[in-house]
Amino acid sequence: MKNLLRYLLMLTIALNACTTSKKETIITGEIISPSNSNVNYISPINSTTFWGFKQQTELDSLNSFKIKMNITKARIIYIYNSGKKIKLFVEPGKYYSFVYDTESTNISFNDDSCNISGQIYLNQLHRPSTYDEAFKYINDTSVNLLKEKIDLRTMNDLAHIESLYNSKKISKSFYSNAITDTKYYYALIINKVISNHFFRTTQSEKHPNYKKNFSKSLDSLWKANYIKKPVQDVDAIKSYYWYEYTNHFLSEYHELYKKSLKDTILLNEHSKLREQSEYIKAHLIYAKKFLSGKYLEFYTACFLYHRALQEKYEYELIDIYNDFKTTYPKSDYLCYLDKIINPVIKYHERKSSDFSSQVVFVENRDEINTLENLISKFKGQALFIDIWATWCGSCKEEFIYNDDLDTYLKEKDITKLYISIDKDHYHERWENMIKFYELSGNHIRGNKSLVSDLIKEFDNGGSIYIPWYILVDKKGNIQVKHASKPSQKEKLYKELEEII
Repeated sequence: MKNLLRYLLMLTIALNACTTSKKETIITGEIISPSNSNVNYISPINSTTFWGFKQQTELDSLNSFKIKMNITKARIIYIYNSGKKIKLFVEPGKYYSFVYDTESTNISFNDDSCNISGQIYLNQLHRPSTYDEAFKYINDTSVNLLKEKIDLRTMNDLAHIESLYNSKKISKSFYSNAITDTKYYYALIINKVISNHFFRTTQSEKHPNYKKNFSKSLDSLWKANYIKKPVQDVDAIKSYYWYEYTNHFLSEYHELYKKSLKDTILLNEHSKLREQSEYIKAHLIYAKKFLSGKYLEFYTACFLYHRALQEKYEYELIDIYNDFKTTYPKSDYLCYLDKIINPVIKYHERKSSDFSSQVVFVENRDEINTLENLISKFKGQALFIDIWATWCGSCKEEFIYNDDLDTYLKEKDITKLYISIDKDHYHERWENMIKFYELSGNHIRGNKSLVSDLIKEFDNGGSIYIPWYILVDKKGNIQVKHASKPSQKEKLYKELEEII
């Protein structure tokens, strides 16, 4: 009965979709046993696709959703829910529907196109990150063998797409999009493999991956790949991998490799330069040498978003964002940039303010060399310790739960202590982030000895993972060495109850 109702619902929506305007594309979906109600999706913008430019809708009471979009060209879109990425090829003015079962992981499609076999292929296709794929070939030193291995994988994927097209199971536009994505995916992998081989020559001679020379044949292959598949290409920009491909072309091939041939000092300092905010403007000025028009607009928008997502709150992002608005006042990317640049603007507004009276810095930082020594400064107090760093994205994600946590800690008379493991050159950024995130409580930025002791206390073979939370009772004893996160409210509060 339930399947019959589901079919009738889909049929009704499909019939209604036939009365829509020619370019209005409608997507409906049902998620069986979803883990959350949020449905994020990446839809094409001027035939471009970037992983950061997402929109969101909600599941209704029947765990269904509807997306309407006006597109002029066929594209692959990406829909996310319950940890699953669903790929869907869509064309202007058509109706698409699918059901995803989170328990069996099965996806069934029902649309008014000839591409159902293609939709199934897309979602059975497993394409790991190009970063992970590139490292599989770290020991392949033969250029011919390396090229042969990746060419074989490329041809196998292309042959499958050709077979679907020749048997008339996919449309010509589906074929064209799938071919382009496949070619640029594997082209990016081989370019990353080559750059990895180059980086091996920059490592210490004692490093197990050290390589003395970068072969001329790898240099020739790298150059040839970008000639065959240029970044400024009408088909390339449609690929899901275009931004990553172009960023690698600019930052790894040109800014690092090509420049290092003339300046070996630059090679040693390049990673440090990238961390500096001045790099942002310099990189985009350099991008103008190779990109123009819609390519430069799209790349600048993606780069701005990607850099802002790192939550370093660099002031230069605001300047570039304002320049972008002036240069492209009607850009369709602005609505996505607005959301991610606004926190950067607020950050710089707050950094000039005074610290809240509820922010207390632990005195004599240089004399506190162990966790035990630090805990002793809070005699008779139960502690919730939050170990974090300004560069830690997941640490900062947990701060959104601070309001509830702070209220609970105050009710239970538990003191909050933040320990930052940031190095000295991040001191100013550490202070600014305390203001920006309104981190009420006690603060200390650990010296080298304290950080070393924390690593020893973490007890993981010389490494440490943050955010890390510790619970200490009023006698100064660590009761929970690895406590739950603030986002795990019920578990954390139960652990806190036990130390009181």
